[in-house]
Amino acid sequence: MNEPSHRNSIPLRVSRGSVIASIQSDVTPDVIIALQQDGLEMIGSTSAHGFVVDLSGVELLEPDEFELLLGTMDMAKLMGAQPVLCGLRPGVVSALVDLDADLEEIDATRTIDDALDILAESHDEARQDRRRSLPVADDEHQHETHDPDPE
Repeated sequence: MNEPSHRNSIPLRVSRGSVIASIQSDVTPDVIIALQQDGLEMIGSTSAHGFVVDLSGVELLEPDEFELLLGTMDMAKLMGAQPVLCGLRPGVVSALVDLDADLEEIDATRTIDDALDILAESHDEARQDRRRSLPVADDEHQHETHDPDPE
């Protein structure tokens, strides 16, 4: 009987239309794989528009694990959920910069609330952009409707 191992499961919840994953342990490849599997499944099942990865409990993040994490964030983006990192500690940030990690494509905030605010603003802007791109009825065709009182 092969029971799935929940030893590396990541606590997940949905708030304000975003999946929030809170990593409060050492980051290993197994932890990132659990984040990929569970987080992406939840994004798919909830149609979340955002994916927040809280790293406030992480004291050390190796470059290899960071690359795996970036891959997971890219996967979330492909599923339509904008990824945001939050809670990065100064030591982790310093190490990533010193190691010349690719930080160009990362949205990062200090707190989960800040991440959710950014995602809400981005989602609202995207919704407004979609509305602006909807075809507008031509004025000529609007006047061709049947007038119930033809005089």
